[in-house]
Amino acid sequence: MQRLRRIAEELHAMSLREAVEGAIEGFREHDLLVFAAAIAFQVLFATIPLTLFGLGLLGGLGLDDQWTNQWAPTVRGSMSPAAFQVVDDTVRRALGQQQVFWMTAGAALAVWRISSATRTIMGAFDRIYESRRERSFVERMRVSLLLGAAVAGLLLAATASVVLGDEALRALGIRTGLVLWLRWPLALALLFAVVAVLVAHAPADRQPAQWVGFGSIVVVAAWAGTSLVLGVYLSSIADYGSIFGALATVVIVLGYLYLASAAVLTGAQLDALVRARVRDA
Repeated sequence: MQRLRRIAEELHAMSLREAVEGAIEGFREHDLLVFAAAIAFQVLFATIPLTLFGLGLLGGLGLDDQWTNQWAPTVRGSMSPAAFQVVDDTVRRALGQQQVFWMTAGAALAVWRISSATRTIMGAFDRIYESRRERSFVERMRVSLLLGAAVAGLLLAATASVVLGDEALRALGIRTGLVLWLRWPLALALLFAVVAVLVAHAPADRQPAQWVGFGSIVVVAAWAGTSLVLGVYLSSIADYGSIFGALATVVIVLGYLYLASAAVLTGAQLDALVRARVRDA
């Protein structure tokens, strides 16, 4: 009840016009568009090792059929035979003979790449929350690696909760009836956890952990909306059989990552504004 009261207080702390004006001013003052572009670029390079780590983990859990029976038929129909052969060979290697590598070294590589993004987020959040101290190099690396590992784990769990099929869930000993209803709420809860962890630990001056707040609602809503649009594009519109189609897909994915990064910074900016308004009220 107290948490719901706090959320209601934050939602009424400022009008929509004030929120929009405050976010725009924050982007101008803190150069957040530049940070958003840097974060998106770094996340793009982290996506490949993170995906291969997820596939290696899937193979380690004995869920190889998830690719063969559910995902491969869809992918095969959206690209040329030659392109599918490359993708299929890569996936099967990650699921099979290179499984151990991607579950170990691949995980370390994914965390390292994501930690580059979290270091950029840390710099942006220090500006947004007006941190009064500066982290040392060692502390900055340690925090970014821990945040990278936490964010990677939460994002993989959120993705798995949505995309794993019924057969995979049964293989894990999970009864699918209730889980099918809980997939999206669970994924949303994990996304809220990502935002909460970043807000609490990315700034040099620790912020109170709030799993659900005005800023995090904005971030998760933007992530969910853009992810649905991207999913429709990748599954129904994208043409992987031509060079133009492949390049267009890269541009669309990079644009999605840019919007997702901007959403994180927008949510943090709104969170800082609302906290200041509630504190001064």
